[in-house]
Amino acid sequence: MSYLNDPSNDGQSLAQAIERGDASIEDLYYVANTTNYFRAVARYLYALDSGRQGLFEEARAMLREGVELSVESEHVPLWWLNRLTEVLFGDLWDQSLHKRIPNVVANPSPPEWPQLRQGYINELNSRRAAEIELWPSQIEALAQALDPSSNLVLALPTGAGKTRIAEIAILRTCADGKRTIYVSPLRALSAQVERTLGRTFNPLGKSVTSLYGAIGASSWDTTDFRAADIVIATPEKLDFALRNGGHPKNYASGTTISSRL
Repeated sequence: MSYLNDPSNDGQSLAQAIERGDASIEDLYYVANTTNYFRAVARYLYALDSGRQGLFEEARAMLREGVELSVESEHVPLWWLNRLTEVLFGDLWDQSLHKRIPNVVANPSPPEWPQLRQGYINELNSRRAAEIELWPSQIEALAQALDPSSNLVLALPTGAGKTRIAEIAILRTCADGKRTIYVSPLRALSAQVERTLGRTFNPLGKSVTSLYGAIGASSWDTTDFRAADIVIATPEKLDFALRNGGHPKNYASGTTISSRL
């Protein structure tokens, strides 16, 4: 934005500089190409914010124009810049949540899904380091995570993206108006998961609670278990809550996610 708003980079200022002999035709090519590049980047960033496919296509078309202009002006560095950026933009868009999480899901598509989907993407995009793309390991599991009739076992190393797939499965379950139980083997890990899921789903209006700690289950535990949209529990606390609260079908349904180290 600083470059585009700099008056010395507009066409009229550059034309006057050429007339005075302070700039050359090569300078004109360079400024035109650089201006086109920054405008393409601005369009692409807005496409990532809004999910508008048309803006993404416009950005790529502008970069292709930059490639052609670089050939015409024989400017090799700008040719590489425009060409590599076009490839990277295409790759990121193809793996983005906008592209990979559909606007409509089957079985059938719940009315709340479009709003939750957009809110989820907006939440991840608003973080200091935007988390708007999926990795190849996650893309393969995505279709099953979105299908409530599918059972999925996901075996990936630590840090390979299991939590993101769990979040998408939870999102789909919330859209169906059902609850999710996230079973974690350790109390410390349960606390970490509670913070992670709360950060993501509380802004979407979904409650996150936990069942871990002392042995046994209090009345508060079973009350939270019945009321919350997402429950994180250790196996022991989940067992006590189920025993004290009656059959799970009375108050909990939807997705159960089990996590292991």
